[in-house]
Amino acid sequence: MTVTWAPSARREFNEAIAYLQARSPKGARRVASAILAAIELLEDFPHLAPPSRHRGLRQMYVVRTPHLVVYRVVGGRNVEIRAIIHVRRRRRR
Repeated sequence: MTVTWAPSARREFNEAIAYLQARSPKGARRVASAILAAIELLEDFPHLAPPSRHRGLRQMYVVRTPHLVVYRVVGGRNVEIRAIIHVRRRRRR
């Protein structure tokens, strides 16, 4: 599987890491590594996370972080990262 990022998802990831970087560089590295490792799992296991209530999307909680990766499997060959969400922040509907 190939993993691609929606521009908005890449922006959300960068903003989250920048926010953490200003407060704790070590924490920012840990969270970034955890998110990227979780996304890397999707290359081999695209159906790892359960489907969400939104048609076609899946939501994967990133272990030991307050982040959620929202993605979809496209055409059986591509995983598209749609959002990186901090679960304590208000989510889009």
